[in-house]
Amino acid sequence: MVQYKLKKKFFVTIIIVLAGVIFSGTMQEYLFIFDVDEMINSRKVELNTFGFYLKFLETNIQQYKSTANILRAENYNLFKPDESAVLNVISEIRSNQEFLTPSRRFEEFMDLYPDSIIIKTMYIQFSYNQWTNDQIPETAKKMLVVLDEIDNKIGNNLFTSYYRSWILWRSRLFGNKEKAYTDLKLRNSQFPQNKLIIETLINFGFQLNEFEDVSNYYQNYSSISLKNDQTMAIVMRSFKNSGNILKTREVADWLIKNTTNSYILTTVYETLGDISTTLVQKENFYREALRYDPDNPIILGKVGLVYYEMDPKANLAAVRIYLNKSLSGYPNQPEVEKILNEIRRKIRLNVFLKSILPIVLVVLSGVSLLLYFERKKTNQLKEMERKAGKEE
Repeated sequence: MVQYKLKKKFFVTIIIVLAGVIFSGTMQEYLFIFDVDEMINSRKVELNTFGFYLKFLETNIQQYKSTANILRAENYNLFKPDESAVLNVISEIRSNQEFLTPSRRFEEFMDLYPDSIIIKTMYIQFSYNQWTNDQIPETAKKMLVVLDEIDNKIGNNLFTSYYRSWILWRSRLFGNKEKAYTDLKLRNSQFPQNKLIIETLINFGFQLNEFEDVSNYYQNYSSISLKNDQTMAIVMRSFKNSGNILKTREVADWLIKNTTNSYILTTVYETLGDISTTLVQKENFYREALRYDPDNPIILGKVGLVYYEMDPKANLAAVRIYLNKSLSGYPNQPEVEKILNEIRRKIRLNVFLKSILPIVLVVLSGVSLLLYFERKKTNQLKEMERKAGKEE
């Protein structure tokens, strides 16, 4: 009997989900695809059009919006009323940094189209972007409620899992990083190979020191053609932290060939310096890193320490310059401070031995001579007095 009830509940759930898909607009498939490039290449005009609008929101390249406007005008009869409402709002957006006004409009549309999944979807997307700027707790709370409403209607999907996890990760009030990570891992097991989900899991996993997980995600991510350079930089650092030097170099080489981002290249060459086995290699990589970020205090400190290890006496002046500049930019560096204090003690001793001690010795010698001659003179006087006394 229990088994029958479970089967019945399962089939009812499937029917609800299928009904939601069948009797809803095509644009709603975005929640399951959750890949703008895949939508742009879709044979369904509705997804194709929506994909170009979303690509504009992602890149701020106006050509994508212009293409979407043309496709929409040619196929306006394919879109349902709630879908047309969504496209109206997006088509009026001038910059992909506009979040607040679209969010408010979609919030109003949720009252006009209470059963529309795509309206709720766009409300989440724009509200989340605005919330990352203002962190208003009420917004986070409402987004979580709307996400649950979407799930209750269409079941588990990539879109709601992605945004719910980021809200749980970033919210000061509702935050739960472990849950954000665990829930997204579960969704990834159900919908593998989604680029945004894997990139987020790599980010979360690295910050939670789950380096083995990051390595596993990379196995899937490495087959994706359009990789994100920031995600690859995280992968590189994860391999380094787990001690996998071979993979660290492999990802570093990929980044050198595929990114122009100065911050990432700084990190790449710093990492290569960290894993190098010779002081010359370390020096070369750290100095290359400084080409992209000349005032980076951590790397300045590493260069100074390398020079100190190479030849503390011959490189003393250079070491002092690098370490002092490093410490002034980032004071909390015990190793740098220790070496600088050691250098200062040596300099003080050197100054004493070369400058102060000779003067002291000269003074002491002079005083000694004066005392010697004074004593000699005194003795001579005494001797003269003694002889004079005998003669009398």
